[in-house]
Amino acid sequence: MRDGEISDAAWAVIAPLLPPVGRARGRWRDHRQVLEGIVCKFRTGVPWRDLPEQFCGFDKAVYRRRNVVERCFHRLKQWRGIATRYEKHPARYQAVITLASTLIWLAQ
Repeated sequence: MRDGEISDAAWAVIAPLLPPVGRARGRWRDHRQVLEGIVCKFRTGVPWRDLPEQFCGFDKAVYRRRNVVERCFHRLKQWRGIATRYEKHPARYQAVITLASTLIWLAQ
């Protein structure tokens, strides 16, 4: 058995514990494929992006765009008033986010 593969006997025990197939929203992956990817990741210690194609179908372009968005949120959260939602009125909060975004953009 290769790293990440779950035996048929183990799968027979695990499968009934998972939610029914077909109730997912968005992209769908087979339960066994996802669990084998998780097992492979933790057995080998490789990053998620380095998992073999059979487990996750990692797309570097999507990862790169997601990384840009996550770094943007991280920079915004450095502003304490944004991270703690100091402004309770939605229009003021949006104005603070716009101001912070503009200042971050100009600082680059």
